Amino acid sequence: MPPLFILGTGGQARDVADIADALGYRTVFVTRDPAIIASWTRDDEIVDEETALARAADEAFVVGVGDNRTRAAIARRLRGTLRFPSLIHPDTSFGRGSRAAVEAAAGTVVFAGARFTNNVAFGDFCIVNLAATVSHDVELGDFANLSPGASIAGNVRIGEGALIGVRAAVNQGSDTRKLEIGAWTMVGSGAAVIRDCEPNAVYVGVPARKIR
Repeated sequence: MPPLFILGTGGQARDVADIADALGYRTVFVTRDPAIIASWTRDDEIVDEETALARAADEAFVVGVGDNRTRAAIARRLRGTLRFPSLIHPDTSFGRGSRAAVEAAAGTVVFAGARFTNNVAFGDFCIVNLAATVSHDVELGDFANLSPGASIAGNVRIGEGALIGVRAAVNQGSDTRKLEIGAWTMVGSGAAVIRDCEPNAVYVGVPARKIR
């Protein structure tokens, strides 16, 4: 089995390992913390970052970190020297053009049960979590994160680093103007977005309202 080096050891990294298993990879966890290596009890191999980089060659890497800003920092530090293919769980479905778009992205991870219709655009290092749904003509910016069960209607633009919470819904835009979720904005769990959201803000509720 080819190795997949997972940068991180927390819950997101372990969830990514489940996708790796489904795709036939042998997982190798990577950390910069010697204490984590010393206390490691899982069967999977774990190495420090220096060792992983020395073994890199043309091996596949993935950033196993859910926090968008941390994931962005890791990706920006290492993407020039490592190969970051996108990972797509086998239990997903795609409309026309959407699978090719995610395969062309770097480091994006698509979890089981995610569903996409046609013409979805993907940035790099996105997360589309369990059972999220994304409709036609949606654009996901780099480092965007759709939590489990999030639902994105058609003609929506999700900005760089934006987080859509668990089971939140974003209503549709139009063919002439996409509904916009601003960069690095968080939409809380269960919220319903019916209009544009500003960048660097937090929105909650039904309908979603800005709280900071």
